[in-house]
Amino acid sequence: MPKDKEINKYRNCIEINQPKIYYRVDTRLFLCGDEISAAGEYYDKFEESTKYIDDLLEENSPEDKKNRRNYLFLFEDKQCAKAYWTNMREGNLYEVSIGTNLIFHRGDIKQIDKMLDLLNCDAQRFLIQEGRNKAINSISKLEAEKISNAAKNYWSGNESNDPEIEVLVDNAIVIKIISTCEEERKCYAEKFRQKKYNIKTQEITPTMDFLNNIPTVRPQTAISAFLKKTKVNNKSKAMSNSVNASLKRNPTYLPEVFPPDNRRKTFIKEILKYSENYSELVSDENHIENIKRMCDYISKEHGDILINSRLNFGTVQKAFNLYLKFLWCLDPNKANPPHCPLDRIVLQNAGIHENWTELDCEDTYQKWIDTLKEKADNYDSLQHWELSIWNQNS
Repeated sequence: MPKDKEINKYRNCIEINQPKIYYRVDTRLFLCGDEISAAGEYYDKFEESTKYIDDLLEENSPEDKKNRRNYLFLFEDKQCAKAYWTNMREGNLYEVSIGTNLIFHRGDIKQIDKMLDLLNCDAQRFLIQEGRNKAINSISKLEAEKISNAAKNYWSGNESNDPEIEVLVDNAIVIKIISTCEEERKCYAEKFRQKKYNIKTQEITPTMDFLNNIPTVRPQTAISAFLKKTKVNNKSKAMSNSVNASLKRNPTYLPEVFPPDNRRKTFIKEILKYSENYSELVSDENHIENIKRMCDYISKEHGDILINSRLNFGTVQKAFNLYLKFLWCLDPNKANPPHCPLDRIVLQNAGIHENWTELDCEDTYQKWIDTLKEKADNYDSLQHWELSIWNQNS
């Protein structure tokens, strides 16, 4: 590129002084730290009406912002990115930062949507069946003027009442993989569709039998990644991993006494006993009661070697919830566990900055679970959300 054109290219850029998070939807697979550049293939995949609008955008672009298609498009808002993600088959969702710290344009996608909406039915049909010239002739002077104004509003950076902002950049760096799971995308797409079209389900009080028959989509990609990372492929390894994870960096026994194997076996035996009742869905209330009973029984049996003579709620929930998680991952026919393991990674991602190792209150545990469920609202299940968070941060 000649030097004067290169200078012109950067003349009206927006420089970002502070690091900011953006979002990218892309069918390509990237790892954290990878650079994303524009693929330049999206135009050929458009329908004829969208191609026409894209060409009109190019025609109305300022001289220093030509060739919009050569740039990488990012979203400022995560929910806007997710909405776009729902329509991209095999799409992946990334959290990114801008590699060059320069934005070439910042515009409201709603202005482009408005351009599409202004195309009358005849114009859209002619674009598909009889070509662009006949389509143009079918558009009234007033419609053409409104379409042109919407394009100018986009390039001027004018925002609608409920804007969806995209930024155009040279490249971006992946800082977090939000999802590369097609099952997860489909689940979110269905929830988004129901919300968009105000689809309401019958208001009933579901019984556990009713819940057991609800089909759920297993996030198999996330499950496989989790099992591979933990190197767990059977129940024995699942138990060993679960108990060790609950005790690692969690002072539980008196320092001068290392628990004999037969006393740790009590912990394992209790987990095995209660897990037998989880072949079907278990309510929050019953699950919490089971954890409490394990705490009380093990503390009574082995209080002499436990700090404060007690195996606390946080330790038991970590081991038991993790074991149930492993069983669910290993067996495709297993019912969803009631909860997920609470640990530092999960709690921090939910905005809870307290230690699970110090937890010994059922009410606090329930409040934390409720907070996690709110965070997981856009996922098929709490387990699906937790798997995604754990895989990204481990």
